[in-house]
Amino acid sequence: MDKLNLKNITSFKTLSYHTSFVMCLLILNDDRLASSSDDCSIIIYNKETFDSQCVIKDFEYPVNNIIQLSYNNYLISSCSDKTITIIKLTSLTTYNIISTLNNHFLSVNRVIELDNFEIASCSDDQTVRIYKYNEKYGSLYQCIMTIVSFSSTIEAIVFIKKTKEIIISPYKDQTLQFWSLIFYNKVFVLDNIYFEGFHNSLLMLNNDILAIGVFSGIHLIDVQSREIIKKIKVVGGVSNIIKKGNYLFTNGVFKGNYDTIQKWEIVKKNTINEDNKNKKGNEKIENIDIIKKEVKHKLNNNRVILMNILNNGIIATTTFPFNIKLWK
Repeated sequence: MDKLNLKNITSFKTLSYHTSFVMCLLILNDDRLASSSDDCSIIIYNKETFDSQCVIKDFEYPVNNIIQLSYNNYLISSCSDKTITIIKLTSLTTYNIISTLNNHFLSVNRVIELDNFEIASCSDDQTVRIYKYNEKYGSLYQCIMTIVSFSSTIEAIVFIKKTKEIIISPYKDQTLQFWSLIFYNKVFVLDNIYFEGFHNSLLMLNNDILAIGVFSGIHLIDVQSREIIKKIKVVGGVSNIIKKGNYLFTNGVFKGNYDTIQKWEIVKKNTINEDNKNKKGNEKIENIDIIKKEVKHKLNNNRVILMNILNNGIIATTTFPFNIKLWK
């Protein structure tokens, strides 16, 4: 990604297969592009031509988000009809619906992968649910815990592998809540975040540092001390954060940043003495990652809503009304 120069990219293809708003852009484990939409479908695209290769239409309501698991390649959809659907891709063009989870009471906004064959989901019903994988269960996944201590819809969650916690962001609360997956209790609340609330606005840069897109730009958070260690101002805010190698790519949806993709280099500070403690008593992290802005480029007034990047450097963005544009 160090050779990807945003100043020289141009749009080379427009994908117009969806008939309503695109809700998610996902890069599959085999580096194919996939998208989900308000038109109640998931489309997977040919890796070379980007023609529609597999269309999944087994939904009656919009598909808000999709992920692919690392350990069995199952595709998991989060839908507006309160369901989570487990999909097995049997070939490049075929699939099977394995099971459907019906634990939520309102629209499911996001599913993430945890450790130990577990997944977590968040919903408009103001809950987060934890599921355990077991082939003995009729649905493959069984809900083992429901976290209900919220006062608004939840659109974004992220897993912290090092501390075995999840960070939950209730949309209206403007907080980040740290919850233990060992004891299933709330351990800390970080207030006044002014979070954008988008699915792709929370990203672990490594085991120690969380990047979050906010109205004012990017905040970097040390997940052990739970402190904001750096604030980076970006006009128009940041709504999508994508990590590729040693680089971050971001964009926002507000005036001043809505048609801009920004490239940031992830660099490291000098090693911090292990004896240097922060005010909470934890050892400060060695070689804390920071972000250095490298390039900024406007995409000919094409408003970028969602963004993702394939391993070959091709950038996929969503634009109005229902299209996906490819850039290189």
